[in-house]
Amino acid sequence: MNTPLPSENESPDNAPSFNDNEINPAIPVNKRNKTSWVWNYWDEEIQEVNGVSRQVIVCKVTDTSNPTPCGKIYLKSSGSTGNAITHLRNKHDITKEGKIDQVC
Repeated sequence: MNTPLPSENESPDNAPSFNDNEINPAIPVNKRNKTSWVWNYWDEEIQEVNGVSRQVIVCKVTDTSNPTPCGKIYLKSSGSTGNAITHLRNKHDITKEGKIDQVC
């Protein structure tokens, strides 16, 4: 007797299935080592977004006047660091070279 193979949306033996909008936290999305300077200022987490578990990055920069981390969240998608770099520059005056000196 031939058993049909599960389709792409089905999982064998009642194992959890994940579609393109869901992430299995047990499987790393990106296996490459992080080499960008921005990862010193961001943490990766799995959070529920609109009822779906998604991989996100969370800004962990603290200010001298406020020890609470920034907490800005971006969805992690293609591994691009552009939004993270822009946030660090515009909100925290941080660039690859370090903290920007304010000139008056």
